[in-house]
Amino acid sequence: MLGKTRRPELRAVFHDYIKRIGRSCPIEVNEVRDGEAAIKRLDSDRAATAVLLDAGGKPQDSETLARWLGEQRDGGRMAHVRSQPCGLRPASARGQ
Repeated sequence: MLGKTRRPELRAVFHDYIKRIGRSCPIEVNEVRDGEAAIKRLDSDRAATAVLLDAGGKPQDSETLARWLGEQRDGGRMAHVRSQPCGLRPASARGQ
């Protein structure tokens, strides 16, 4: 996860969500300080497909995104990076 939320109510919701996901599949959360640290962390696990969601990214409808995420999930490990509201810095959003 890129950055930490300082709002306790949002942290509680986040931890509840992670707990629910953990009931159906393995999950690990790593908090990093910025986009460059996120890329460095992802580089350490090349086996994982990196999923970076960003407001400035390629738009997809829900069905297409869900299908693609399912294929990635079924194919092995997947790393999901949540950016801050201002998005990832361009230097951090390498590849697609």
